[in-house]
Amino acid sequence: MTKPILIHEPVWNGGNQFNKYRGTYLSVKTDRILKGANFVECDYTNKHGDRTFELIYYVPSTYCDKIHTERWGKAYHAYLKELETCQFWFTIRWESPDGRFKGEKTSNRPRFDYMLEGINDYLIEWRERDAYLECCSLQTSKKTYFVNLTDYAKDKLESVPNVCNAYRSVVTRRLTKETA
Repeated sequence: MTKPILIHEPVWNGGNQFNKYRGTYLSVKTDRILKGANFVECDYTNKHGDRTFELIYYVPSTYCDKIHTERWGKAYHAYLKELETCQFWFTIRWESPDGRFKGEKTSNRPRFDYMLEGINDYLIEWRERDAYLECCSLQTSKKTYFVNLTDYAKDKLESVPNVCNAYRSVVTRRLTKETA
């Protein structure tokens, strides 16, 4: 997964009076859109400091076909109503001591860092069950794009201090069981 393109403020009225039905859009410089999958997020906050657009949006390069001239340069318009949103799914699994399947919990979060926090919380909560991260992924709302993030998330969980000390011990236990 590529890092999302960060936009600080959207265009609220959708441009001109003839395109108002399309609603709010994000102007993305043409050189920031790569071939294939692109992700856009807007960090605009309201007067209370809350993020207005919490989700990450999927922008395929095929969506960006018309170049618009802005006062600061050339850009694509990504209309939020037309874009797919991203969800980060993960499954925590635990097994009985004899290796039989015992249970699992599947959940989703709107952002990758929220997903890591959720994984961490469940692993700590179910530590006595020997819970472990089975899989995690990014999936778009219309299911047109999917990325397996399991290995990447495991690396992140192991590398971030104080985020998941429980995860390191679970990984160690799983490795010793599998190599024995």
